Amino acid sequence: MLAVVASVNVGVFGAGYGWLSERVDDQREDLGQVYAEVLGERLTGAANQGDLWSTGLLRWDGWPMFQDVFVAHLPELSGMGMRGTGVQLNPRGAALRRPDFDEELRLAAIAEAALAREPKEVAGGLALPVYLEDGRPWGGAWVVTDVGFGTEAFAASLLPLFLLTTSLMTLLTMAALQKLVLQPVQGLAAASQRIAGGDLSARVAEPARRDELSELCRGFNQMAATVEGYQANLEMEVQDATQAAREAEQGAMTQRRLAATGELAAGVAHEINNPLGGLLNAVESLSRPDLPPDRRERYLELVRGGLDRIRDTVGRLLRMAPRETETGPLALVQPLADALGLVRHRAGTQGVQLLLGKGEADHEERPGLAAELYGDLPQVLGQGNELGQAILNLLVNALDSLGAQGPNRHGAGDEIRVTLERQAKFLRLTVRDNGPGASEDTLRRAGDLFFTTKDQGKGTGLGLAHVHSVVAGHGGELRLSSEEGRFFQAEVLLPLPSKGGATSGDSSTGYGAGGAA
Repeated sequence: MLAVVASVNVGVFGAGYGWLSERVDDQREDLGQVYAEVLGERLTGAANQGDLWSTGLLRWDGWPMFQDVFVAHLPELSGMGMRGTGVQLNPRGAALRRPDFDEELRLAAIAEAALAREPKEVAGGLALPVYLEDGRPWGGAWVVTDVGFGTEAFAASLLPLFLLTTSLMTLLTMAALQKLVLQPVQGLAAASQRIAGGDLSARVAEPARRDELSELCRGFNQMAATVEGYQANLEMEVQDATQAAREAEQGAMTQRRLAATGELAAGVAHEINNPLGGLLNAVESLSRPDLPPDRRERYLELVRGGLDRIRDTVGRLLRMAPRETETGPLALVQPLADALGLVRHRAGTQGVQLLLGKGEADHEERPGLAAELYGDLPQVLGQGNELGQAILNLLVNALDSLGAQGPNRHGAGDEIRVTLERQAKFLRLTVRDNGPGASEDTLRRAGDLFFTTKDQGKGTGLGLAHVHSVVAGHGGELRLSSEEGRFFQAEVLLPLPSKGGATSGDSSTGYGAGGAA
């Protein structure tokens, strides 16, 4: 705006200067003509009297009107004498002239003006003719009039005034803009930035005047107060809703645990029922009094083995049961073995192979395969029942996926590969099935609470959400990746109990430990 003000001022001054300079030039020319005529009359009178000195021509008080005057009597023009016999006067003095003053040029111009009977411009001045009373040319004069200010002098006189008025106008405009516009706008900008940063208590000073910016400041303060009130109410409502959601989530997780345990009831019954049949036969045989000692000993071993098997099955189930436990050093292979034992029967019923390590099959004849392969891995800090539930959910999720797809579309048998390995400062558990996989959209939502792709009544949408909750609670990370029609893979990374940073890994979707998926 200051540039605009200065530009307008310069434009107005320029237009005024152009108009006034033309008027000054015109008046200067008119006045110069008048001065020249006065001088011509004075010289004519002196020439007709025949004596330039008798009239006191050099003492004439009109000479200051001229910057320079060169008077020449040229008698050869009227036939009264030869060239060079006339008189030449310098009323303004010849000493002040420049050294390059061309007298011959001016004499020639005076002669031409006298013969032509009209003034002639030459060398920045005007050659004027002078005549005798009988009309014969007497000579003339070369004059440079001094009529006050020329255009340059006029501009020089106006320049200080122009600079003063422009500076005052600019300063006054700047002061007015600063007080009336810039300060209120700067206050509004600063308050807006504070509000954008979350400080809803920000306010601006309200000017006492009643202009548009003052109304804007008052409106801004009213808006900020209203938003602050809404924010306070919203925070209370969000807090109440968050508490209700947490309670609902905790209840849903408990229901998921119970539902998962119910899904395994058939497997547990199978694990217990098989040894129970053998135990009943052995007890019936032991009741016979004629049983040989060696066979009695053998039946007792069968009873002991069956009871151990039942105890192990019940122990696995108890370790999975929800209960309050303390966090401590834990070999992750134990909850992994428990989860494998609880899904082993279902996997066999579905015809799904459970593969560990580099492809070794886990089955009833090798219940200790997990401990054999992964027993030397370092421990993590955690709760065995929580991690066991998480691993169990991953296995059940894989079995559900394989059971839903029907015969394997690749012509190979259904399988679930489970690996446990150390990766930098993490322990990584991977559960990968060769089922139908998931699309990118489904994969992005796979960890959302209550999201499921199963038919209504067959899924709760809590499995992977529960896994994420448990893993995040242990400071770890759940990563999901899939290729539709080929596989679905879940990676659980749990930090080892030592100082260090996170590890890197390839995955399509990651759920960090910082919040719910």
